Amino acid sequence: MEKYWKHSNWGKFKYEEETLIGEIPLPEFNIFNLENLAPENGKYELTLQVEPKKFSPKISHIQIIENLIKNQKEIVSKIPTALWNDFNGIGPDSGMWWNGDIEEVLEGMEEKELSKESDINSLLSLSGIWIHEEFTNFETPLIELAFHASFEEEHGVGILTDSNTIIGAGYIMDVSPYENA
Repeated sequence: MEKYWKHSNWGKFKYEEETLIGEIPLPEFNIFNLENLAPENGKYELTLQVEPKKFSPKISHIQIIENLIKNQKEIVSKIPTALWNDFNGIGPDSGMWWNGDIEEVLEGMEEKELSKESDINSLLSLSGIWIHEEFTNFETPLIELAFHASFEEEHGVGILTDSNTIIGAGYIMDVSPYENA
């Protein structure tokens, strides 16, 4: 028998191997529309880890996702800035190959424009959202926004956020906070 958890605003989440999988409304993220991958309904897949035999997420996970939904417009505006700064070696260092090397980023992209910060919107498409608790320097869990990326097709790009600020950038499922975050 399939197990579900239901959120009053987000709907059903299916229980699969100690995770709950469902969708949350993040229509502002449709601005990232690499290869027209953004869903028309603006809903994106969210995966929440749950403890074995428990069919509901932690309250802290619900709270941070609710904050992301509430703050999505601000977070969407911060993602291109964070990556543009990283490409140009300004601000926090992600430790990734693209840090301070916009020429290398450009080299791997065919027919894509990258002459200004807003061009980054067409290089990304949100593919999923996860919650991470393994970062001990943070009192709350962090959200990983996973993106398909034209400049990093093999690994994709993960953006870490506390639902207010950008905390880190890197490969999907391997992203860590900036050193000074």
